[in-house]
Amino acid sequence: MRALRRVRFGLWIGLVIAAWGVASAQDSMAMGGHTVSVTITNTTEHQTFSAPVLVAHDASYRPFALGKPALSELIPLAEDGMTHDFETVARVESSILDFAVAKDPLAPGQSVTLKVHVDDRHPLLSAFGMLVTTNDAVFYYGNDLSMSGAAGGSAMAPGSDTTASKDSMGSSDGMASKDSMGSSDAMGDSGAMGDSGAGGAMDEPIDLYDGTVRVLDAGSEANTESCSDVPGPPCNSVGVRHTSMAEGMVTLHQGLTGSGDLDPAVYGWHDPVAAVRVSMP
Repeated sequence: MRALRRVRFGLWIGLVIAAWGVASAQDSMAMGGHTVSVTITNTTEHQTFSAPVLVAHDASYRPFALGKPALSELIPLAEDGMTHDFETVARVESSILDFAVAKDPLAPGQSVTLKVHVDDRHPLLSAFGMLVTTNDAVFYYGNDLSMSGAAGGSAMAPGSDTTASKDSMGSSDGMASKDSMGSSDAMGDSGAMGDSGAGGAMDEPIDLYDGTVRVLDAGSEANTESCSDVPGPPCNSVGVRHTSMAEGMVTLHQGLTGSGDLDPAVYGWHDPVAAVRVSMP
């Protein structure tokens, strides 16, 4: 009899949890919630992106904030393209409504489409991924859908007329490896020197949620440009950190300087490094 009561109690708890989940989803939709599709295209010639991440969140969560230290869960992503720590935090962080991680790194010229749910309380979109042939550079795209006036249409960054070539909706560990960092020998020579603008101190605040793609320096590792601590090709030094003389805060990336093993004419970039298209039903 006791066993039967325990089974009935377990079934009752299960039904309550299921009903709570349905109610939560209905509440979210009632607040203006909807699904947003974001297509990201890597427009560089030799910089593979680690598996891109898309996040719907409120203003209290800022994946990267200029002038402040990088969040601890994003340091593995910025330095080695690893998303496990971020995913662990995202699953329990109340300021994050939804997130998606691509299944694979994004090679030059490739596109991926990710989908997340947004609502009136979580109108901010952030998309990011590591430029793997750097120490700790990330591409970053932010958009405030509550201010874009794009409901029912689409909001685009410059040059964002691309379409998805790969559909990666679910969550993934995105762990970096020597195989997952991509190949650098397929896109020809590039004269890109890296022109992401000034890093360091800024005279005026920069709105990272204006729909512009930028390259940020996570500031957690020194920009040695040395193959001994760069995870992407041709270096493949995954999991090696060089924290001595790291900037200690997020800044706009200065681009490659040629001070180490990385040739800026090959692995450098011109802004924007990605085209982003946001579509809403």
